[in-house]
Amino acid sequence: MRLFMLIKSFLIQTKPNSAKSLSQDLGELPGIELYPADKHDLIILVLESEDASSEQELMAKINSFSTVMNMSLVSAFS
Repeated sequence: MRLFMLIKSFLIQTKPNSAKSLSQDLGELPGIELYPADKHDLIILVLESEDASSEQELMAKINSFSTVMNMSLVSAFS
């Protein structure tokens, strides 16, 4: 039985006018909650994972999207 999960939040800057489509694409990934900004090309992403390897897989998938310009870690809990 796992007693903890890894939880991290990120601020993602997207290419111009890409936040909505990127949010839809990222929303299909497991363990992710998204909060897109209304007037900017920004997304707040909360990532939950059970271990470091699944976290790394999700991070690689997120960074593989061509519309992600920058992804900054805001906070991390374990």
